[in-house]
Amino acid sequence: MSDVNGSTVQSPVTSGAVSDRAALLAQINALKKQIADAQKAERAAKRKARPLEFKVGEKGGLSVSGLDSKFPTTLYASQWMKLLKGAEEIKAALLTNFDRLKMQSVEQAAEIDTWLGRTRELDRPAGEGEEN
Repeated sequence: MSDVNGSTVQSPVTSGAVSDRAALLAQINALKKQIADAQKAERAAKRKARPLEFKVGEKGGLSVSGLDSKFPTTLYASQWMKLLKGAEEIKAALLTNFDRLKMQSVEQAAEIDTWLGRTRELDRPAGEGEEN
């Protein structure tokens, strides 16, 4: 077989072509996974770096965006005041239930630990320091 320039070209259907094709497909799949992982990391970084933004809606509610959620959280002024007045109760509930709460990452858990003034005991083997 010859190409446009008249040079001889080997047929792609050879014994090595099948293994070459499999290797190329494996490389393509590995690259697709790398791209997907990089895109996921980029989205996570954007969410983390996004500052809180506030906006008053048409019905008079105050919306806050940037809470790592797809949609903003909207409350009326009286609801925001009630929430802010209960900040210490919220903090206590977070501290009390910390081990049952879901975290998006280890870094997030460490940040919340610091904010709550909580010390982590991750280095201690299970059962050590516990009384029976």
